[in-house]
Amino acid sequence: MKGWVAAAAGLLLGCGGAPPKESLPPQPEVKLEAFQPTIRGEIEKVLRAVESRPEDPDANAEAAMLLHAHQQNAAAEVYYDRARILEPDRFDWVYLLACVQLEQGKNKEAIGNLRAALQIDPGYVPAEVKLADLLLRTGQPREAESLYSKVLEADPENAIAWYGLGRIHASRDETAKAAEAFEKAIQIYPRYGQAHYALALAYRKLHRRQDAKRHFELGETHKLDMPPTGDRILTAVRSKTKSPTEYLRAGVELEKQGRLEESVAVHLKVLEIDPQQVQAHINLMSLYWRLGRKEEALAHYRKALAINENLPDCHYDYGVIMYQMGNRAEAKKAFRRALEINPFYAKAHLNLGVVLEEEGDIAGAVRHFRKAIENQPDYRLAHFHLGRVLADQGKLDEAIRHFRQTLKPQDEQTPGYLFALGIAYARKGDRGEALRCMRRARDQASRFDQWQLLASINRSLQTLQRGRP
Repeated sequence: MKGWVAAAAGLLLGCGGAPPKESLPPQPEVKLEAFQPTIRGEIEKVLRAVESRPEDPDANAEAAMLLHAHQQNAAAEVYYDRARILEPDRFDWVYLLACVQLEQGKNKEAIGNLRAALQIDPGYVPAEVKLADLLLRTGQPREAESLYSKVLEADPENAIAWYGLGRIHASRDETAKAAEAFEKAIQIYPRYGQAHYALALAYRKLHRRQDAKRHFELGETHKLDMPPTGDRILTAVRSKTKSPTEYLRAGVELEKQGRLEESVAVHLKVLEIDPQQVQAHINLMSLYWRLGRKEEALAHYRKALAINENLPDCHYDYGVIMYQMGNRAEAKKAFRRALEINPFYAKAHLNLGVVLEEEGDIAGAVRHFRKAIENQPDYRLAHFHLGRVLADQGKLDEAIRHFRQTLKPQDEQTPGYLFALGIAYARKGDRGEALRCMRRARDQASRFDQWQLLASINRSLQTLQRGRP
């Protein structure tokens, strides 16, 4: 009897190990004839790798990402699922499975996999934001609000989370709270088109018609602009596409993340596919200049001009390079050419104004600073330069009005703008406001470790506190 018991116990123990792995779904059929020849060869290669190593999670994931990048979402979903089964603790595969399901409208499945991904890596903010957006879209605002709030506790500068929170308040007719959240989103990312449009709707409900009109216009101007998501995983997938447009998008996203060398590599892939893609040349001109590679920057300027000499961005970027090289005459010529093509180009007006001021043409500089603001009312740098010139002319009330327009959003530029505002108040004789602005400037300069600026602010504060002019 004891032998039977021992044998049964052994069988029970034998069944108590790791649960069997899910069976892999079969490889989906991929219609290769739908792809261009250059893309087809790459896809054939990754599919052969899966056939030779069917239980290799990396091989399955590589096939999934390449298919995902080329909008073959149904097939990509199967390969991501195979990678997830083979490597269940790998965040990337679970997260990307959720992303491709979301793109197919499979909201329930996407929610489940986003939750699973966040159990593996609770700190990946793009996944938290994506889940909150999806919960809001599927009628679960309470949980979405909790998730947006969690994101903002960790990252108060997340514009997308502020926008989502604003949408929740708007859905509850909490219009003032909604407007406040949309304003914060725009302070963080001033070109956030969706947030401008949502804020315009909120202002219209609050009977702020002029403000609503302005934000409707800004929403239209920036309707395609979105804040950088910081989603390094999805960006890596997008960079695998052979579509020039998708490559450009991925390159711009990498640039926003400060990954300049990677952005250059992606832009060069655009030109491998289409050497006449002029926007890639323009972007590379700026990227190479920022990397200190002057000759390569100028080479792409020449290539862009050879394709189309009537692109304002091309002339503007060239003007910036010439200005930084000390060639003011060539910079002025380039900015003027950009404005001939696009008279509403705010940055070209500003930079031309700077050059004119340095040449002593103050009236011309003021005219272009005003034009910059007219065409982009929230252009902080234009308000600052105009305010500075007006203060030098003794027009302190108008200067103060423009300096005040520079205080949002609050970032590393704000301490300098607050200091300029404090100086304007001091020159006007308003010692109380001057002290208040300079103390705020001091606190923020300290926060951003701007020690040189902090020393200047402290000297001015000491002078003011002694009652000296």
